[in-house]
Amino acid sequence: MNIDLELGGISRPMLRLPEALNLAPTGARLWATWLDRTPGFSGRIDYIHKCNIPSLFTISFAGGTPDYRGHKWYPSRLEVEYSLNGVEVLETKFITWDDVAVSVLEVRGGSPGRLGNATVSSDLDGRSLDLQSGRAAFAVASRGGPGPTGNRVIVAACAVADEPETAHRRVQEWASDPDPASRHQREYASWFAEVPTFHCSDPWINKMWAYRWFLLRRNLADPCRDNLRQSLFYEGRGLKMSDHPFNPGGWEFSKLITFGTPFHLLESRWHPDPAPGRGEVLNLARHIGDDGLLPSLFAHGTSQILIHFIPWAAWQLHLVHPDGAWLREIAPPLAADLLSLLKDYDSDTDFLPEIDLHSIIGTGKEFQPSFWWTPDGFETDPREPPNPKLERVDAACYLHMNAAALSLIYGCLQDVEQSETFREIAGRIHSAVLTRMWDQDLRFFRDLTPDHTRVPVMSVVGFDPFMAGIAGEEHLGIFEHLSNPREFASAYPLPSVSMDCPLFAADARFAGEHIKGEHGCVWNGPTWPFTNSTVLMSLAEVSRRFGHRHDHLFADLLGRYTRLMYRDGDIALPDVVEHYNPLTGAPISQEEDYFHSSWIDLVVTGLAGLQVGEGTAAVDPIPCGLDYFDLDGVVVRGRRIRIAWRDLRAGPDDLEPGLSVWVDGRLAARSESPARVELGLPASE
Repeated sequence: MNIDLELGGISRPMLRLPEALNLAPTGARLWATWLDRTPGFSGRIDYIHKCNIPSLFTISFAGGTPDYRGHKWYPSRLEVEYSLNGVEVLETKFITWDDVAVSVLEVRGGSPGRLGNATVSSDLDGRSLDLQSGRAAFAVASRGGPGPTGNRVIVAACAVADEPETAHRRVQEWASDPDPASRHQREYASWFAEVPTFHCSDPWINKMWAYRWFLLRRNLADPCRDNLRQSLFYEGRGLKMSDHPFNPGGWEFSKLITFGTPFHLLESRWHPDPAPGRGEVLNLARHIGDDGLLPSLFAHGTSQILIHFIPWAAWQLHLVHPDGAWLREIAPPLAADLLSLLKDYDSDTDFLPEIDLHSIIGTGKEFQPSFWWTPDGFETDPREPPNPKLERVDAACYLHMNAAALSLIYGCLQDVEQSETFREIAGRIHSAVLTRMWDQDLRFFRDLTPDHTRVPVMSVVGFDPFMAGIAGEEHLGIFEHLSNPREFASAYPLPSVSMDCPLFAADARFAGEHIKGEHGCVWNGPTWPFTNSTVLMSLAEVSRRFGHRHDHLFADLLGRYTRLMYRDGDIALPDVVEHYNPLTGAPISQEEDYFHSSWIDLVVTGLAGLQVGEGTAAVDPIPCGLDYFDLDGVVVRGRRIRIAWRDLRAGPDDLEPGLSVWVDGRLAARSESPARVELGLPASE
């Protein structure tokens, strides 16, 4: 995949700061939240975590200040055009994976001498600073410049590292490279070289395929420090925080947040390199809390504990890229996390954990109306929920998924006793969800108060029991709510609560108040890619278990979810944010390129139908109204898989009509219809 060709060549203005420059490439530790429209690297630059470094270096000219004329954004770089005294200058800015910020200025028209002597200035060269994430050393170097020699190229760079010697070595290497921009573009492109390819008859899906892979690379990090010794994916890059130099404020997404980790594992498992997904779980497993729970992690500390389905997602990663040693290391802390949750947050021992807004355990879904319901109606004071403690449907489903996965993990590790323990726990949760949370009259799964009263609120997490493998055929009527225009059939899917709820609001208000600001996180109505993903996972499970029932709902939701992630409906501007207005599709959050959802996994396992088990695999596509699709280069247990479908009446001539599946370049199956195909898929030699 040529990611620059697929996504680049546009201006891509930032939602929060449209006059700033949006730099896409990130280093293992270094990135820019935004840059000024001036030569050099000034704006807000960050290292490991948000720290708001205002400038690494500036480039000035004796002939005056260049005028900004425009820019083009690419995943690998920024190209910025300036003019000064009739001279046209192109600046290419980028950050390398080894944490060097580089600026290459080229004189494109006019006499270089008219610019005057160039000066590269920095207050950081040779210094070490204590940043939010610890100590960092800076080194700056440059070469070239117009001056009297008429040189047409200037290269300036700043390296950031733990040790001054490392920073100095790296900056000299990049500043002296005869063509650093081309070198960087080759290195950046290498991550995408082995990404599976996907093409179909829908251009919106094609573009989103490229963008969602960019999203992984944008949020890939390798801090190599303290709690974060292994590579991982961040949820975001800190656009939501304040801009105070060296003192950011607000909630930080540039860290390991357990809430989003499952989606990081599901999406990244389709890249041939499983190291970041494995690393993210290892970071957590090696820093379990004294209470036995898995906290979110900074390099130098911990953060909130949130409900998650990490063991289940880790098992899915293992099925695609088996690693017994990794399983053996992560299994005990993942098991301890589940058992500690039951011990400390299931006071009535009914296997339905209690999520308390005021306790250490967080739902990750703030301001759900269920917490404000009483038998007399809804309270409206956002600061004082009458039900601060609930048995939540999502928490119970995640717990079931994790217990079932741990049973399989311990079975794989040949620990029969532990496998049976978690199988029994999963069974108890399964029974409790069905008997206590299912409302037959409403045909919906509902949260419970501590006295086991079902809360009459339809939250979007009510569909989760299908994703968790709990709900059965007798519960399929729940999906009629997706088509009801008074409930979940919003113009832009899916509202986080039924639109007929008295506390429903499409924007970031709760009971008429922006309790967390106009861009704040609330789950009383706004559309979240997180829950679009889980509902699609539920619909895919329905298709697999119940003979392709409700496939039309999967196809419709996948298509509308895909369109939601294009800014202003512009196919040139794919961009996923945290949450949206379900009535207008407008972004509520300004945290761009936000990663706590899935989409690649839904295309691979749902649309293309690839299902991976222990030593087996199957292909069972969900029809999505496409004339054709062609998914190639998916690596499963070291084998390369290609899946293609072409409608008999349409599609490209180089694809055979019907469904075709290849393994390692050899045709393994062909069918005229998109019927289920079983594959024997042992690991490659």
